[in-house]
Amino acid sequence: MSAVTNEDIAIAWWERAEESAGRHLGSRDLMFALHDMWCDDSFENDQEFALALDLAWTTAEHPAHDLDVYHWCEMFNHLGFLRDGVQSVLPDSIPVLYRAAVNEDVWGLTSWTSDIEVARSFQARIPNSAIWALSNVEPGHYTVRMFSNGRKEQEWVIDTGEMFEPELRL
Repeated sequence: MSAVTNEDIAIAWWERAEESAGRHLGSRDLMFALHDMWCDDSFENDQEFALALDLAWTTAEHPAHDLDVYHWCEMFNHLGFLRDGVQSVLPDSIPVLYRAAVNEDVWGLTSWTSDIEVARSFQARIPNSAIWALSNVEPGHYTVRMFSNGRKEQEWVIDTGEMFEPELRL
């Protein structure tokens, strides 16, 4: 008998969410199911919730546009720092983070990467975008690092709000 993996838990959660909804859930629906199940205290434990949160955020096209930022922050803050969908200890330091975006898409709850090549690949797909950088992010600030779904994007979710001034990079 093999051990249960994080992927097994995430898939089981998605299936349970679909069963509860009575229909197939697309990635956009998944974030709403996540929030509903969290509000109903339907998760078996924080590990399941962390993996579900990781899956819902990383599979949504524009997660902070579709579900209110307040709800995302509420859920992320409940779990603290995540690495690969697992609650972890905050790192001692945060690397320089990059994001390919047009001006208005660098503010708020957004995904950043610590890999400049990942940012460049997004820049190639986003018309009129530039690469922005965040440096000197304090580890205690709202940060969540993810590597979900085999994408290897070294993704960090940062609530820039008005606390940071992203620098324009080429």
